[in-house]
Amino acid sequence: MKNKFNNFILGVFTIYPVFYTLYFFTFVYNSLFIKPLGSGISNIKGLHDDLGLDFAIHLLTVIAILVLIITYIIHIIKNNTLKYKNKIFWLLFMFLCAIVAMPVYWFLYIWRDQK
Repeated sequence: MKNKFNNFILGVFTIYPVFYTLYFFTFVYNSLFIKPLGSGISNIKGLHDDLGLDFAIHLLTVIAILVLIITYIIHIIKNNTLKYKNKIFWLLFMFLCAIVAMPVYWFLYIWRDQK
C-alpha cells in the first residue's frame, strides 16, 4: 500500500508541470501582453503587483521539474523491464520533451506496473 501511495504522489507531482504550463500561457501571458493593450498606459503600473509571487512559483516549478527529470532518468536506467533501445528512446524523450514524457512514462511503467 505504501508503494501505491508513493506512486500516486509521484503522479501528482508529475502532472503538476502540465497544469502549471497551461496556467502560465493563459493567465501570465494574458496579463503581460493582452491586458495592457486594452487598458491603456495608465493601468500598466498595476500590472506587476504579483510578479514576485509569480516568479517564486515559477522558480519552484522549474526546480520541481528538474528533480522529476532526475528521478525519471534514474528510474529508466534501473528499469529492468525496458530493453536497451527503449531506454534510449525514453531518455531522449525525457530530455527533449519532459513535460509530455513524464506523465506518459509514469502511467505506462510506474502506475500500471504496480497492479
